[in-house]
Amino acid sequence: MDAIQAPIVAVIGDLIRRSPGTISLGQGVVHYGPPPAAIQAAGSAVGRDSSHGYQDASGQPELVRAIETKLRRDNGIDVSRGSRVMVTAGGNMAFVHALLAITEPGDEVVLPVPFYFNHEMAIQMAGCRPVLVNTDARYQLDVDAIRAAITSRTRAVVTVSPNNPTGNLMRRSIWPLGVKRTSSQPSLPAIQ
Repeated sequence: MDAIQAPIVAVIGDLIRRSPGTISLGQGVVHYGPPPAAIQAAGSAVGRDSSHGYQDASGQPELVRAIETKLRRDNGIDVSRGSRVMVTAGGNMAFVHALLAITEPGDEVVLPVPFYFNHEMAIQMAGCRPVLVNTDARYQLDVDAIRAAITSRTRAVVTVSPNNPTGNLMRRSIWPLGVKRTSSQPSLPAIQ
């Protein structure tokens, strides 16, 4: 863990605190609270007998079923075909879970540049090597560079759309990567 770069957010936060009047635009921290209905639902959930004890690690079954229904109805994703829905406390935790599920120490994960710093940290914390691949001048994925970076140790290609930190949207023509697998290329999951 000592070899992994600490998150830059804390460093920038300290600079902001030492510079009165500075407005931070660096994090997605909104200036308003959650909707009243969400606060009411959370309070109601806390009042249930079982809400304070250990739960299914995948999430409360009622919530998981609601997400599965939403995915099927709104996104055309049929989770009954072997996919599994898991509720996490945010995207960073979900990313770590996905990495730990598909990698072993020493594996490689292709990470297009620029990337969200927590992705590189998670890859390193999993004992894997991030393989940094440049995007083009418009921050679009360079499919040829990604293809060239794939080795027998590659377990995933990370794609994020809209990209963090650029906000750029991936062109539909290259999603998912526009890469047709050949018999010489390993089959890779894409962590999104």
